[in-house]
Amino acid sequence: MKFDQPSGGSFFSNHILQPMLRLMETLGAACAALLVLERFNQDGFLPMLQWMTAYPRIAAANVLILASLYGLLRAGFRKPLLPASIFGLLVFAVGSVHDLKILLKGEPLLPMDIHNYKEAAMIAPNMNIRLDRGFWINLLFLAACVVLIYGWERFVLKPLPARRRVYAIPAAVLALIGLISLGNGTIRSHFDVLDIRYDQSRNYQYNGFMVASVMNLSGARVKTPANYGLEYFKQVLQRTEFNAVGESAQTVKPNIIVLQMEAYSDPRLLDASLAYKPDPFDPLEPYRDAMHSFHALASVLGGSTATTEFEVLTGFNMAHAPQGIMPFVQYMNQDRPSLVWDLRNMGYQTVGIHPNTGAFYSRDEAYPHLGFEQFMTLEDFKDPQYVGYYVADQSTMDKVIEVYENRTEDRPFFCFAVTIQNHGPYNLEGLDREYGVQEGAVALSDTQNRELRNFGANLQDSSQMLADLMTYFSRQDEPVLLLAYGDHQATWSWSQALPASQDLQVAKYLTEGFYWANYPVDFEDRPVIGANYLAPYLLKYAELPLPEYDQILLQQADTVLGYNPFFVMKNDLTIALQPDDAVKTFSLVQYDRMFGKNYLETLLQNHGQ
Repeated sequence: MKFDQPSGGSFFSNHILQPMLRLMETLGAACAALLVLERFNQDGFLPMLQWMTAYPRIAAANVLILASLYGLLRAGFRKPLLPASIFGLLVFAVGSVHDLKILLKGEPLLPMDIHNYKEAAMIAPNMNIRLDRGFWINLLFLAACVVLIYGWERFVLKPLPARRRVYAIPAAVLALIGLISLGNGTIRSHFDVLDIRYDQSRNYQYNGFMVASVMNLSGARVKTPANYGLEYFKQVLQRTEFNAVGESAQTVKPNIIVLQMEAYSDPRLLDASLAYKPDPFDPLEPYRDAMHSFHALASVLGGSTATTEFEVLTGFNMAHAPQGIMPFVQYMNQDRPSLVWDLRNMGYQTVGIHPNTGAFYSRDEAYPHLGFEQFMTLEDFKDPQYVGYYVADQSTMDKVIEVYENRTEDRPFFCFAVTIQNHGPYNLEGLDREYGVQEGAVALSDTQNRELRNFGANLQDSSQMLADLMTYFSRQDEPVLLLAYGDHQATWSWSQALPASQDLQVAKYLTEGFYWANYPVDFEDRPVIGANYLAPYLLKYAELPLPEYDQILLQQADTVLGYNPFFVMKNDLTIALQPDDAVKTFSLVQYDRMFGKNYLETLLQNHGQ
C-alpha cells in the first residue's frame, strides 16, 4: 500500500521520526485541552498558571488522562485534523457547561449530569446567560490550534495506514489503565492527588477538571457497602428496640399537606448584616405560636430540586449516593419504598402537584413508582398566574385547595406539592420588583441588588401564600397537618466575597421550614431537621404507625440533627466534615432498603411470626 507523502521532504518521512511526531501531536492536543479546561475551571489564565506551578504533578495527571482519550479517538482516523477538531470542540463544550454551571448553581459539572440534559435544555432558555471574555479567548485559542493542526497534517505527518484500527487496541488499553489507576490511592498519592470528593468545588480546583471527573466517575455506581450482609442486620435487630407497627390509634386520620417551596431560604443566614424591609416572613407571624419552625438541611445548593424531593419522600440521604446523581432519573425505574407508599397502605389518597411539565426531572415516570395515584402538572392548571417565567405560588395554593375540596370523602388525603415561582435566575428581563434591601458585609452591584429585591418579593409572596393556606385549613372541620420547607438555598454571586468559614458553608445548605396543624399537636423543638428526617417526624406528629425504617431514622435523629454529602450536624450543633461511624454504618440500612436485598424487612417479618 502506498502512502501519501508529506510535502515536508524526506526528513519528516523518516519511519522512526513519524511515531515520535504522533506522540508529540497527542501530548500537544492534551496540553491544549488542559489549557482550555483549566482556564474555565480555575476561572482565568493567571489562576490557571498558579495552579499548574503549585501542582505540576496533578497537572501532569490531567494531561495523561486527556492524552489517553485523544489517543483513543485518534486511532480511528488516518489524519489528525478531524479528530483534533472533534476533541477540541468536545473539550470546549464541556468546559463551557462546567463554567456556566458554576456561575448558575455554584457547583462544578459532574459526570452524572449527563443524565440531566433534558432538564438543562428546559432551564437554559430562561437563564440570563452572558458569555464573558474568557469564553471567546478559549474559542479563539482552539481556532488557532485547528489551524496549527492543519499545517501539521499538510506538511509534517504521514497519514496512518489503513490498518490503523489495530492501534485502537493498545490505545484503549493505555486509556483504561490510565483511568483505572486513579482508583488506586497509592498511584494518586504519587501525583499529589487528594480524594476530597466531600467538597466538590475544592476537588475540582485542587485536582483539576479531568482528575476530579475521573474520580467522580469511578464512584458513579451505587456500590455495595462493606460488611453488607444478613449477619449485620441480625445484629441491628438485636441492638434496636422497635415499636410494633399496627393500626393508627386515631379514629380519624389527619389529612396531610406537604409543600416543597422553591428556594424558600433566607439569604441573611449567609450574611446576618444583610437587611430586608419588610421582613419577607412577616405574613407567617399570626401562626408562629402554633408552628414548629426549623431549618431544613438539604444536600443541594442552587438547584436539583428533585434531589430534595427524593430525600424527603424516601428517607434516603444523598450522602450515601454518588455525587451528581439525579435520583429521579437514575433510580426511579421501578417501585421504591417511600412515605407515599406507606400512607397509601394506610388508606390515604395520594396526589402530587407541580406547576411545570411532567417530564421535568422525569417526575412523570418517578411519581407513580413512589406511590402517587395522581400527578397533576402544568397541563392541569387552568389560566394560572405567573410571576416572571414561572407559575405563581398563589396558583399552586389554589390547585391544592381545589384538589382537597374534590378529594375522595371516605379516605384520608395526602398531597405533596412543589412550587416554582421563586426559581432563579432573579434578574430575568422585565422583572424588577420593588422591595427594601440594605446591603450588609458585601457591597452590592445594581444587578445583585435587583436580584435580592426580586427574591425578597418572591419570598414574601410565598410566605403570604402559606399564611393564606393556613387560614383556609384553620376553618376546616377535618384535622389537617401541614409541612412546608425550602428545597435549597439560592446561589448568590455576592456571597463569594464573604470570608470563607465553616458557618458559611453550613448556612448554604439551610432552608426555612415548619410543621403546623389546625388541631393541637405536641411539636418538638428542633432547630435543624435533615431533609431525610422530615417524613418520620410528619408521621409521628400525625400519630400514624411508624414503619421500622422511620423508627431507625428517628433514633438516629436523637444524636444527629441532619447530614448531607459535605458535613454532619450533631445535636449540640457542632459540625463534622467527615461522616462519623454511626452515619457510615447507617449507609448499610439505607442501601438495604433502596437497592439491597431487604434483609431487615425480612428479619422483621420473621421476628414477628
